[in-house]
Formats: sequence, structure tokens, C-alpha cells
Amino acid sequence: MSAWSNKFKSHDAFEAALRRYCHPAATADLDALPRGGKSWKNFLEAFAMTCRDNSVQLVQQAMVKGENLRANVDRSCPLVQAMVHMGGRKMETVLSESIVGQIRTHLRSYGRPIPSKFEMLSEHYARLNALAATAKDEYHTRTTSSCARKNIGLRTAAVDWSTLRKVNIRDLKLYDSDDGTYIEGKLLVDPFTPMVGTTTILEDCNGDVVLVACYNFLPDGVCGPDSVHLATEKGL
Repeated sequence: MSAWSNKFKSHDAFEAALRRYCHPAATADLDALPRGGKSWKNFLEAFAMTCRDNSVQLVQQAMVKGENLRANVDRSCPLVQAMVHMGGRKMETVLSESIVGQIRTHLRSYGRPIPSKFEMLSEHYARLNALAATAKDEYHTRTTSSCARKNIGLRTAAVDWSTLRKVNIRDLKLYDSDDGTYIEGKLLVDPFTPMVGTTTILEDCNGDVVLVACYNFLPDGVCGPDSVHLATEKGL
């Protein structure tokens, strides 16, 4: 467990925000976990990091555009309360109603069921086209968080693949760590690194698909089309 996780005390606040603004499937997934258990806490901590990372990116974009970051926000909003509970009163000085509104819009799809193969592929290619169309005019903010960069030393020994147990995508449980297992399948798209994580789509023997993301295995700064050849060489 990371040091950030040990210090995190805002589970109840983010639970209220999740129930208010996220996809109903996210609430159902949370309710399926033992309240107060490790998986339940991991779920809410991952949700909190999503909110935090979104707010950081939006604040930086607002600063570049010269927008007012001291606009009043609705303090009765569960999301604002959760962010302030986590980040302290200083969070109120950088949260504007525009930024909070954008995060709430993003959260509408948070926790939605895994889309079909067709939908996932369509979203993937739409994302590629959108990035290609705006690549010349966009600036990129490179960030990492404890969910992407793990503590050094979590696993130092080589993995003996002969000891691993095969599972399928439908066997995976949200926010549970499936140590000692592997998924076998085929990759449907070229590996793609939009900013930090290298992603691809895997299909297993049942025809189920899942988005696969790998972090911290490419040299820093490699992203976009430049990452495809290198990521492929490394096994994706």
C-alpha cells in the first residue's frame, strides 16, 4: 500500500460524490464490495485520484488561458466538499465552478460497464483521430500519480510464468489484485501512448475485450506515433 493510501482519510466524502455524480454501475460495483474493506478503500482512493488528476490538468489549462481561478464554487457540492476534505482549504482557491463542472461532466461515465468490442474499437480510433487533428495546436501536460508509478521494490524477482494460473476477463474483480494469474488473448490495435500510459485492447478466448495499460516501461517523453515501434518491440 502506498504512503498516499496510508494518509488518505476522505473515503466517506468521495463516496458521497461518487453516488451523486458517477454512472449507476459505479455505485453498484462499490456496493458489491465489503464496506470498509481493502477493495472498497482502493475503489474510492482510485476515484479520488481521478478527481485530483482531472483538477490538476484543468487548473493548469485555465492558468494558460488566463482564466479566473478564484471564482466562487458551490460549497454544498459533494465533489467540492470531497476535494477540499482531501486537499485542504487551499483547494478552494484554485477550484472554479467551471473546473468543477467539467469534472462532474467527466464523471457521468465513470464506472460504466465495459463497452462492447465494437464500441471500444470505435472509441479508440475516434481518440486517435481527435489527437491527430489537434496535435499541432495542443500542449501536453505530463503527469504521473501513485496509481501509475508504484513504489520501487514492490516486485524485484523475475516471474516464473509456469506457476501462474490462467483466468479470463470475466473473472476479474474490480480493484482486487489478481496475483499469480495471467490473461491470454490477442491484441486488436497497435499500442498507443497518448501521454503517460501505453494502452492497447485485448480480446480473450470468450470474445470479451478489455483496455490494457502499461506504465513506466518506455523512456520518458516518448508518446504518440513515436511510441508504437518501441512499445511493440517491448512486447505489446
